[in-house]
Amino acid sequence: EPFAFAGLTVSREWEGEPMTSCTIITTDANDVVSKVHDRMPVILPNEEVEQAWLAGELSPEEAVSLCVPLDPNRMSAKPANPVLNKVGGEKEGPDFLEAPGPESD
Repeated sequence: EPFAFAGLTVSREWEGEPMTSCTIITTDANDVVSKVHDRMPVILPNEEVEQAWLAGELSPEEAVSLCVPLDPNRMSAKPANPVLNKVGGEKEGPDFLEAPGPESD
């Protein structure tokens, strides 16, 4: 199921040139993510909230109230293919969705 991260963007001039920068907002990890890291991106819980976030319709207090871990029951985790950690090479494709086999020496 598709999802959206909460983020912020700003456009400004830097040394006479236009520049746009962005950031993904993080929060404490939920029970699924905490097995690998103590932080996680804020995942907006539904399309209605996503649209409100993008349209700038939320007050600062409403936006902050959404910056919480996603309900872990809405997530699952699988081991990543170890090839993703190697420098160079193909980094896209359906093969990366397959569970990795046992490690060989």
